[in-house]
Amino acid sequence: MGYTASHKLTPEGKKARFARVKKRGCQKEEDVRDAKQKAEAASIPLDLSMSQLSRADMECEGDEDASCPDTDIYDGCISQVAKLRKQNKQTVTELGRLQRENETLANQCERQFGEEFLRGNQQDSKTTFCTGLPSYAVFVWLLNYCTSVLPPSPSLSTGDILLLILMKLRLNLLYQDLSYRFSISIGHVSDDILNNGLPALAKHLNFVIHTILTEQTVQVGGAVSWLLKLHVLGKLVILFIVSSSTCLNVKLPMSAFIFNIIWFGHHT
Repeated sequence: MGYTASHKLTPEGKKARFARVKKRGCQKEEDVRDAKQKAEAASIPLDLSMSQLSRADMECEGDEDASCPDTDIYDGCISQVAKLRKQNKQTVTELGRLQRENETLANQCERQFGEEFLRGNQQDSKTTFCTGLPSYAVFVWLLNYCTSVLPPSPSLSTGDILLLILMKLRLNLLYQDLSYRFSISIGHVSDDILNNGLPALAKHLNFVIHTILTEQTVQVGGAVSWLLKLHVLGKLVILFIVSSSTCLNVKLPMSAFIFNIIWFGHHT
């Protein structure tokens, strides 16, 4: 007649069906409970923020003199960052200026002429050309012996002063040339160094005068035997002999010294 045959459930089937229905009911209740817990957890921050806002509003309303903050909490951090960036920019600018100044000073030190020029490679040949001394070791000995009588200078060392004096006697350079080489003024070259240094050196080396006049040998640390052969020191000695009565008592210009040096050069 078109109807399907019905099947009667066995006791085991009824029991299994009951278990499935019960399981679905428990699962549904558990899902509802989880959803409720999630909703409650999500509402906690909102409740806290609302309570804080309400408390702030109550404090603002309760205090007539107090004003509610209407600025962003990050404004202080932003202003601090801007200040630090400005300081960093100023520091970088100052560092660049100091680096350029340091480079300029280093180049000036390298270009400055002085005792350092005699050191290093070919120091003996440079010493002989500039001073007439046979070696740099003799220059060092002479510097140590005459340091106490060399005139002071605010910008030159004692080695530079001795080198300047010996170069004037050896090469007869112009004052302007010496001032350019040693980076000092012309007046400092002529008045402070040469006019004061030449008579002092001649007087300090008077023991060589007796040796040259009497043709005797005086040994002072083995260095005088070298000094007797030096053309430059010979000029100093002759200069002292010729001008001893006047140069040490009256301050003469450098022309008088140069005249005596030229006179000695033509008679040697």
